[in-house]
Amino acid sequence: MLKKIFLVASCLLASAAAADQFDYEIHAGYQRNSSDFSFSSALVAATTRGKSDGDGFALDGSWYFAGLSDDEGPRARAAFMSRASSVTLGWSGIDESSRITSTDPLLPTTSIQTEASSDNFAATVRHVWKQSGWYGLAGAARATTDIETRIDGVRTSNDFDATLYSLGVGKYVGKSTAVDFSVSRADVDAEDSTSYAVTLTHIGDIGESWQYGIDLSAAQSDLDDDDGSYGARFSLFPTRDFEFGIAIAQVNVGAVDAESYDGFVSWFIRPNVNLAVSYGQSEPDTPAGQDVDSSAAAFDIRVRF
Repeated sequence: MLKKIFLVASCLLASAAAADQFDYEIHAGYQRNSSDFSFSSALVAATTRGKSDGDGFALDGSWYFAGLSDDEGPRARAAFMSRASSVTLGWSGIDESSRITSTDPLLPTTSIQTEASSDNFAATVRHVWKQSGWYGLAGAARATTDIETRIDGVRTSNDFDATLYSLGVGKYVGKSTAVDFSVSRADVDAEDSTSYAVTLTHIGDIGESWQYGIDLSAAQSDLDDDDGSYGARFSLFPTRDFEFGIAIAQVNVGAVDAESYDGFVSWFIRPNVNLAVSYGQSEPDTPAGQDVDSSAAAFDIRVRF
């Protein structure tokens, strides 16, 4: 699958014209994640250790039905700066495997192996009224997950389905500043939930050549007053073609609280071709005696034409 994705991207790269006006954008991405965890307690002699690894792929395409211009500001933020309207269709999938071993001097060792795969299909629309600065947002997504578990050789399998619908509205409050509000409805195996999200985006200048970007987000679920997520992303653009920065996110879902930190670099090797890499770590809050280390590395390519 990875070879097919990069073959498509390479063909587009070879045929795309290096122009400042575009109608389409194709994105292909790959992510590798890994996690190690352990649990022990002074109350029991058993020790549990585990490891998981996963490969994620993404492929999506956008149509800028009123055109996309990168004449102003960082090329990575061309859609935002030119107030472009778009329709995006995408697919993402992940294959993950994990192994957990529990040892106890008084009991036989227990081994749990899990294989999980998921597919997600999504469609989003962003329509901007350039003169007024208002814009509308809409999206729909469908995800399926298959999980196969073996406990000491005994096999079980489970399937999960989820759908998501969202609507939002936003406003440019300046030439390069926008705020939007959205509502999303999720249905995960017949359990419904509603979330509300607010985002702020701003691109500013530093001196005569550098620019910076700030992206802030906050979301709240109606399942629990404590459930929510918060994110902050800070980017620096020493040139129109180059970007680097950091991103911080916190997610609170039920009893799980986790913080993640990412560093990223993005470079337009041509006016219509972008390469990006990122690396991040996640630090969940865990009880005493439990330790979890998670990391993820990603590579992305975007081609406009």
